[in-house]
Amino acid sequence: MKQFNLTKLETLLINTQLKENGCGAETAESLLVDNYSCMGMSGFREYTKLDSQTIGGGLSSLENKGVIWRDDDQEDNILWWVKDDYLESMNPTAIFAYL
Repeated sequence: MKQFNLTKLETLLINTQLKENGCGAETAESLLVDNYSCMGMSGFREYTKLDSQTIGGGLSSLENKGVIWRDDDQEDNILWWVKDDYLESMNPTAIFAYL
């Protein structure tokens, strides 16, 4: 199983995305069944209260580490999705929480 070494900012962003997944999933196991783990920049700003530049840097880093992928197919909003590899690296039944 792949291990992910995340910074404090990356951990904040991914935990926010997992906790606020929009489909009510509370565990990695439930998201793997029906993955609605996407979030746009406005969601990250709303939940973290960080500026867009800080968030963008963290998201770029998460993408480079293979934790998320960027969906540019949206007309007005780029969405980031959590990759299954990352979800599979987590305890499948641990409840998502902000850290």
